[in-house]
Amino acid sequence: MKKHIRLIVLIIGFITTFSGVIPLVFTAFALKNVGIGSTPATVQLFATIGMYMVCFGGLIINGIYSAADNSVLMLWAGLQKFASAAAVSIGILHGIFNHLSIGIALTDFFSGVFIIYYYKCLKTDETYS
Repeated sequence: MKKHIRLIVLIIGFITTFSGVIPLVFTAFALKNVGIGSTPATVQLFATIGMYMVCFGGLIINGIYSAADNSVLMLWAGLQKFASAAAVSIGILHGIFNHLSIGIALTDFFSGVFIIYYYKCLKTDETYS
């Protein structure tokens, strides 16, 4: 896996960016798919979440392609993925999100695992930077 971790994290960055565009641009569609009603407040909050997803996805992509040492970006991107997984899981437990949202939580959790693994590779092996 170490051989392909950079590509895996790059793919995570692109998926995060793309999946952030959906709640940013198609907010009502995103709300419906996680089982939340569409109100002005939920539309605004979900669009804001989408904007942050686009930003963090771009941060991951930039961190992969940059010649500078951006390992700290990967640390924070990985932590953000774990925080997102926890937040969605809490929302499911409180009945805010539907049961299909567990896929979002699991995707974020495993994305965090891959990103933190890549971060550790960056810190121990210069061939990944």
